[in-house]
Amino acid sequence: MTKTMVSWLFALAALVALPFSGVVRSQCVIVEKPEELFAAADAVFLGTVLRTEATGIQGSHVVVEFATFRVDRTWKGEAAMELRVGADSRFEKDKEYLVFAAGKPLTTTIQCRWTEPSERAKAKLDWLSKKEFAARAGSAEELEMAAAFRMVLTQLGGGGSMKFVAGSGLIGAARRALGLVRPMIDVGDVPGLAPTGAKGLPAGYFLVYSFAVTGNVAAFEGTAGPVPSGPSALNCGTGYKVELERAVDGWKIVKSYTIRC
Repeated sequence: MTKTMVSWLFALAALVALPFSGVVRSQCVIVEKPEELFAAADAVFLGTVLRTEATGIQGSHVVVEFATFRVDRTWKGEAAMELRVGADSRFEKDKEYLVFAAGKPLTTTIQCRWTEPSERAKAKLDWLSKKEFAARAGSAEELEMAAAFRMVLTQLGGGGSMKFVAGSGLIGAARRALGLVRPMIDVGDVPGLAPTGAKGLPAGYFLVYSFAVTGNVAAFEGTAGPVPSGPSALNCGTGYKVELERAVDGWKIVKSYTIRC
């Protein structure tokens, strides 16, 4: 079954390079087991459709549209902030999808449920969540910190398409835990950002200064860009400080500060 699935996806991927005048003759396979679908895919992610581009072709099992996604969570493949995927049906703009895709360029099928709106993909999302923690979590401490960071993200409006930067104070378990939730990049990978502080932090980036969990209390601090650069610029953008406490039903925000200058 797995070979059939892979063959179909690569046939669909190959079609992208053609002038969209033919039809893939092989039929797709609806896969109910997430583990089989995961093994066949090159990319697995949760994302929101930002824009779409029609190919102009019509028919079954052909690429009728490409969608550019804001990637909110990645389980397999490139940890990019945006990905472009072709499909055999049209996507709904601003809607969140769980996407399993393969090939170069990436293609998927909505007709055969390789890609579904997130509200219809609960069983697959539950399976992916369990797989993620089993594969990536290094300790119970990191899992607790990751859960607290997810609550922090609600204070940041979910984080959207922001790129998270690990400051010099974010090391060890704290950095690994945040990396379970969102991709983290180094200060040196951000053009124009000062090696210390936040001067030169571009718009769309969030610099995490510190994050710590002590017992039932957690504290988070960081700054969202843009932050001006230059010798006379203030070392500030939009700063956030969030304090949390662990309750019976999970982490709760008890204090939150936003500082703008």
